[in-house]
Amino acid sequence: AHCLWLAYLFGDLDQAEQMLEKTRNFSAVVPAKFEVITHTFYSCLTGIALLQKTKKKKWKKYAKKDIKGMVKWAEESPVNCSHKLLLLQAEMAALKGWKSSARKLFDSAVESASKSGFINEEALSYERAAIFFSRNGDGPSASRYFARAMLFMYTGEQQQRLIGSTKNFLQWLSQHGEGKASKYSSEEESDRKYDKSKFSGKSSLAFITPM
Repeated sequence: AHCLWLAYLFGDLDQAEQMLEKTRNFSAVVPAKFEVITHTFYSCLTGIALLQKTKKKKWKKYAKKDIKGMVKWAEESPVNCSHKLLLLQAEMAALKGWKSSARKLFDSAVESASKSGFINEEALSYERAAIFFSRNGDGPSASRYFARAMLFMYTGEQQQRLIGSTKNFLQWLSQHGEGKASKYSSEEESDRKYDKSKFSGKSSLAFITPM
């Protein structure tokens, strides 16, 4: 399972796909619930990334199943799971093109992870938000969020992640420069179609407003 997490974090989707296929029944053989929750989190992130890359329906099926499980866990243990759910929902909103909603969800994921003390996942949320902004031409936000992600990745085991995050930022900067900013005013019409129940069920966690 740890190989899946590392493959995703370092952007090796081919390896992550192999690990995901091998560990789909992880919850059936590992009794520790926290391990199952963390595995489900990275399983879903990997599935969403593979759905974006391959457009294969099976990854959408896997992601929806994982999010459904995370909704339940977030209701049972919000401190441990709320930020995870918010990040998954942000990624799905971004995949669907709901930019304004994705932006709010990424910010909520960062805020929730910070309040709960999950530093690694706060950094991950910043990095994923930065990638989202860069893909949508928002240079100032991408630069700001990449910088915040790197602040969490400067010691010990995080040094290699810092290198990876820095490469992501420099690659984006070389392609886009710092001057482009996205226009969010035109996104409101698209977001009217955003169905909260698709990703959050009866939970209101996806719509926590960051302070």
